[in-house]
Amino acid sequence: MITETHFTQKNFLNIQGYEALRVDHLDGSAHGRAALLISHRISHSPFPPSTSDKLQTIASSIVLNSIPISFASAYLPPGCQLPRNKLSTHILSLNHTFINGADFNAKHLNWGSRYTNTRGRSLLRVMSSSYAKTITTDAPTYWPTHAIRHPEILDFFLSNLPNHLKTHTTKLNDPASDHTPVLLQINTHAPTDIPTTENTTMGTYADDTAILAADSDPDICSHHFLNHLNMLSK
Repeated sequence: MITETHFTQKNFLNIQGYEALRVDHLDGSAHGRAALLISHRISHSPFPPSTSDKLQTIASSIVLNSIPISFASAYLPPGCQLPRNKLSTHILSLNHTFINGADFNAKHLNWGSRYTNTRGRSLLRVMSSSYAKTITTDAPTYWPTHAIRHPEILDFFLSNLPNHLKTHTTKLNDPASDHTPVLLQINTHAPTDIPTTENTTMGTYADDTAILAADSDPDICSHHFLNHLNMLSK
């Protein structure tokens, strides 16, 4: 899930082996927007994109453990009221079971914020009406550069996954943004016989395994990634 792409109609996202689903802003400018990247090995059924000034969403349905689950990525701009009605309508348009990832720009003690604001209270009402819960990390995902602002948990997931589908979140500590990417794993664990390194993160989905490396220097990032691949080939 990419929850803020800044794409315009002149931009394209092509990653080998993946299908890119995207939603653009109404005015065509390079702000907001959201996207989903889905492996070609995963069968899915996309939903029509939905866009407005205060909410842009893209979603697709994937069957996991015989359960159709909607995976949605959303962009909600800061500095305005949370679009409760639009967000509730979006959630109702998804499968009965869903996961919606976004930078919600909403703070509430219930999901680990330092305090509760108006958007947080509004989001909690949406969650209550849709029987959703939050899936969050245990530490901030937003790291402001402004001296008077504080780190916060702003990037998380809304979901109503059944209890037998366990989840685990990992922060990927990518220094390229003031927001920390979050890896969400569902009922998956890296096999203990697969070698790991301190410079990479492993994620698994069904029978697929992903290796993630992050560094501000692309050469160092590539070195960490190739080093892990070499370990696997031995």
